[in-house]
Amino acid sequence: MGNIKNIRVPFDKEGNVLSGDNTRYGFPPPVWRDNYIFEDTLKFVRFQNMKTSIHAELRSLRDDREYRMFPSELERCIHLNAISNAEITGQFTFVKRGTNYSVSYVDSESTCEEVNSET
Repeated sequence: MGNIKNIRVPFDKEGNVLSGDNTRYGFPPPVWRDNYIFEDTLKFVRFQNMKTSIHAELRSLRDDREYRMFPSELERCIHLNAISNAEITGQFTFVKRGTNYSVSYVDSESTCEEVNSET
């Protein structure tokens, strides 16, 4: 597998990934971490409409953390047949588009460089 894109990803103090740095809206500053790959099963919860974007809300079955996924990333999972019973199991990393962040499924056919090519 290739190298992951060198981005810093914002998390809250509980370890949930944030959609971006929302300090300008009065939220506490995020904890910034280097991008990484992790294994998990993420369950689709709902679509959520944010101020500047819409995303799928996912919940980890391993540790109950929340993740956000861009609709285009969810669409890619559908085309890869990676979803079963509203769950996606496998390896994940993070991508950034504009000022927003998302979890991204890493399939066996792609490298993380390909997964992150849309940033």
